[in-house]
Amino acid sequence: MLTVDLNKRVSRSDSVAEIISTIPVRNDEENIGQVTIASAWTRVAHLPADGSASSAECQAFARGFLGKTYKYVPYMEPRQLANTLWALGKLKFNLVADEPLHPDLAKELLDCVLASVCSGEVLDDPRHTEQLWFGLSNIGNGWDKEAISILLSRTLEHMAGWHDLKSLAQVYQCMAMLTVRLGILISEPSSPRSCPPRLTQPTLTPWFWAPTAS
Repeated sequence: MLTVDLNKRVSRSDSVAEIISTIPVRNDEENIGQVTIASAWTRVAHLPADGSASSAECQAFARGFLGKTYKYVPYMEPRQLANTLWALGKLKFNLVADEPLHPDLAKELLDCVLASVCSGEVLDDPRHTEQLWFGLSNIGNGWDKEAISILLSRTLEHMAGWHDLKSLAQVYQCMAMLTVRLGILISEPSSPRSCPPRLTQPTLTPWFWAPTAS
């Protein structure tokens, strides 16, 4: 199935079962693309509000989808990273508790966000920045304090030129939630840190991980 067609089918899915039939959670025989992965997260996060699925049903799907997500995170563009983090936050996902066998997904997400923010890509769009901070502040994970401090500093620099009041308010609120939780002062300077490299021209190989039932 072509990636474009696959992405359209996922975006129009009305249930978790329909998403699974389009992207089998435990089947990784073909490369489906990071765009489709991000679309699947966004769609499943909307299903509870639409009344199309329960939160428990969406959480169950998400747990089985973590491994497939991990494979594609390094190749995500800013919008896809923002969408994925927003969806994880919307589902109130706890990456530590729900990912006991592979905690590297949280680090991979944060490293890619940091690289995107340091390059200035994601911060050019207030909506993407809003999604990023919503996800970071609502995902139950003990994010690296140094990395969050850098993200905080870079974001505040860019926000000075924003005119979108909604995004400004939402980002400030999410920043406040996360910094209080991590014990970071807004005025606290961040220490220098080099940005992790972004991967280009990815060569994807079939790979899958999913947590075993306890």
